[in-house]
Amino acid sequence: MKVKNIIINSIRNIIILAVIALAIYIVPYIIYLPYFISSTLIFVASGILMPIIIYLIIDLVGNLLMSTNINTIKTLGVVTVQLISPAVLIYLVLAAFASTLSPFNRFISVSAILMSTYLAILGLLIRAFGSRFNYVVGDLIRGIGTTVLLFGMAMLFLPIYAFTYSLYTQSIIPAALPILALAIYNAFLYTAVTAIVITAIIFLGFIAPLRPVSMDMAYMSGMLMYVIAMISMVIVLGTLTPYSGYITALSVIALVITIALISYRLLTAYLRLGESKVRDVYHEYAIRVMERITVSDYELINAINNFMMNGNKDALLEYSMKALTRCKNVGTKILDEIKKYEPPYYGGLWPWGSSDIRNRAIKDAELRSKISTEIITLISTCQGGKQEIQVASSHYLTCRFSVPVHSRGWY
Repeated sequence: MKVKNIIINSIRNIIILAVIALAIYIVPYIIYLPYFISSTLIFVASGILMPIIIYLIIDLVGNLLMSTNINTIKTLGVVTVQLISPAVLIYLVLAAFASTLSPFNRFISVSAILMSTYLAILGLLIRAFGSRFNYVVGDLIRGIGTTVLLFGMAMLFLPIYAFTYSLYTQSIIPAALPILALAIYNAFLYTAVTAIVITAIIFLGFIAPLRPVSMDMAYMSGMLMYVIAMISMVIVLGTLTPYSGYITALSVIALVITIALISYRLLTAYLRLGESKVRDVYHEYAIRVMERITVSDYELINAINNFMMNGNKDALLEYSMKALTRCKNVGTKILDEIKKYEPPYYGGLWPWGSSDIRNRAIKDAELRSKISTEIITLISTCQGGKQEIQVASSHYLTCRFSVPVHSRGWY
């Protein structure tokens, strides 16, 4: 019924807007109006209302696809509604503005600026759409969106550089302004190229043995692109000083060091050195917590074990919500703590980060122990269970240690 209402409302809106657009469009041909007013009415009809109508039609098609029971067609409908329809709308509106403002192209390339702006907006749309998905697909889509966004920003500054350079050749502005525009253009361009490489590495996440490398690259993608942007800007801005040669050399050295550090970190991610350094910490704390369990509930034991060893909170949260609901909603505070908990990231390592990772693991293991102990105490009190489980706690520590890694890149 909801989908049916959406479809009916969309059809009604399309008809209403079509009638309004047609009325506005024919008015200048029926009634004599000043050129400015008639041009404005034609632009409103063809440059704003028509794109909205086309947007609603595409959105309607997407909703029809989403109403089917076939997953592939339903996914296509989601892509149509959330990505294709807004992308088409924005393109048509900007294209209409580009046509209207074309007389200004003799001063500065307005059309190129608007189309570059469209690329940047399209990149943002793709990134937003990628947020719907989990790793690897989500990071891959966000990587593509980031690449499109950065290329759009680079292309946006290219006509700006050309415009400022022409003013500089006429001695209207100082040389620093076109060089600054060129530096920003280079920063976006080389960062976009870096985003292509990062996206290609993230794509390797579909190959299981290379997934840690892919996830670690996504995790540090933002920092890497920032470093590349700064280096590319410094190289160009260095031409404003008499030490440009030294600045270029230092920038190249910084780039080589950055590549070496990134390679080292990706190698440690592939070898899972971060996980191996903290495995014994979680194992030790898990044994202590398992010894506190005094109820014969193997579902609870497995949930606690999985949470302590791997940081997987879903099973523990599900079990706790069911158990504590039967106990008149006792312990809502601890449930909130479980929901908010996020395990730390143990992917690749920097050469200087070996000691810090163990300290982070100890703090996190203490937090997991605190949460687990409170859950055990509440459930034991609620159920009145006092019967000890006569089993060695290490028997339950059979879950393969695999610290959850969360991709937090592309920011």
